[in-house]
Amino acid sequence: MGLEKICTACKQGNPANTLICLNCGVNISAIIPTVKNEFPESKANSEFSTSPLSNTGISRELEKICTACKQGNPANTDICLRCRTDISTIIPTVKNDSPKSLVSSTPTSGESIHLTQRESNPLTLITEHEEKFTIHSNDMLGRDSVAACYLTDEHVSNKHAIIVYKNNNWFIKDNNSTNGTYLNGRKLDPGEEFPILSGDTISLSKHVKLKVK
Repeated sequence: MGLEKICTACKQGNPANTLICLNCGVNISAIIPTVKNEFPESKANSEFSTSPLSNTGISRELEKICTACKQGNPANTDICLRCRTDISTIIPTVKNDSPKSLVSSTPTSGESIHLTQRESNPLTLITEHEEKFTIHSNDMLGRDSVAACYLTDEHVSNKHAIIVYKNNNWFIKDNNSTNGTYLNGRKLDPGEEFPILSGDTISLSKHVKLKVK
């Protein structure tokens, strides 16, 4: 059976790794998780525990928005999974799962149409350990780049390969890495862009494989 944290204020059950009660917003970081009771609750208890957000179409899951790259991270994360910025002091907010509209994402002063398009079309890569992270256009993959926490293998260069989005397609380009970049087993020529599709496998050297979602 799963574990949960019972809020002392409203008695709401919360996931074991939650720091803030999803129902009333009370800090529950110090509460010790207990075995979740999965038997049906009475009608009275069910009504009491329903969050006001449950009928609004907004997820009750919390996240931390990185101030540096605007990436959403799990509420219990202290380091941004995308750019490695310290987000330990950021207060989690309710995650909005509604899709962004490309039309409504009007560029502000100094932004380009390309940037607006890129932020509306993130790419998801999945490691061999089923860890997922988000990539945006012009992001560099490597041990000293985006998702560095997943790319720690010594065969991966600090700035190994770059991901680019243009003309409604994703491309990858080897950045003159020491051990090469492979797409579906084929070694890429450094500096040349190659299209990538959902289901493709990117290999940074022959030791680190990433699946394109």
